[in-house]
Amino acid sequence: ETVLSAHDRPQDCWLVLGCGVYDVSAYSHPGGDSLVHAWCGKDATFSFQSKHPMALVEDMVREGGTLVGRVETSLQHVEPTRQIPLAEIAAHSVAADCWSCIGDRVYDLSYFHQAHEVCSIPTRSTT
Repeated sequence: ETVLSAHDRPQDCWLVLGCGVYDVSAYSHPGGDSLVHAWCGKDATFSFQSKHPMALVEDMVREGGTLVGRVETSLQHVEPTRQIPLAEIAAHSVAADCWSCIGDRVYDLSYFHQAHEVCSIPTRSTT
């Protein structure tokens, strides 16, 4: 986070989108560069996702953005003492209390939201 926050000017602008850190200093946003510059040195994931599909990150890279790194995080694995039903996992679907299945494990991603402005995960019924 310290490294990211040091790149907080339009001429030296890094931001987080998902798990990637991007240098967007040379990127020109079609809607105006100030839309990007407001996020220099910050996590722009939530704002970006509220307006665009994440697939547009690839377009940004083709048009001047550069992937310079990855966000360093570690998932917090919830060690179950029992089988956890999907309905119970789905009940933990708000930012402050967010669980997710990855493979055959359950992870508590609540901390991830606080650091990255993400984790409002839509839940899907398996029926």
